[in-house]
Amino acid sequence: MSEYNESATIDIQAPIDRVFEFITNIENLPTWAGAFASISDYSGDPVRVGSTWTSTSMFMGQSIISSCKMTQLDPPHTLVFRISNMSGDGDNIWTLEQLDDQNTRFTLQLKGKAKGIAAMAVGLIRAQADRQMNSDLAKLKQLLEA
Repeated sequence: MSEYNESATIDIQAPIDRVFEFITNIENLPTWAGAFASISDYSGDPVRVGSTWTSTSMFMGQSIISSCKMTQLDPPHTLVFRISNMSGDGDNIWTLEQLDDQNTRFTLQLKGKAKGIAAMAVGLIRAQADRQMNSDLAKLKQLLEA
């Protein structure tokens, strides 16, 4: 099966508005999301449904260029962006839950379908995505709690 649906969650000691503002600044992605080595061609701030950008990612040792488009934005609780590249198409679904005035739960979900050669290695992709998401969330927590 070439479909994947992976998620990871972390609690961050920071107000929901601060977390949402940081993660919706697309140019911040390379500072905490390891799969996003660089961002280019960003269609501008503030982020909105329809915003687009190109990302260069490293995944399993390969450089992948992806087209990204914001498809849903519900501040400060949800954002969804679509990623398309030669390996497949998928949605990054990010949800935030306010635990109290100073604590936020952030869930990062990747859902999509691999294609081509990537479809044959979807098990490896799932495992790498799980490791990457947990590493990314730990780095985001460290940045926002500093």
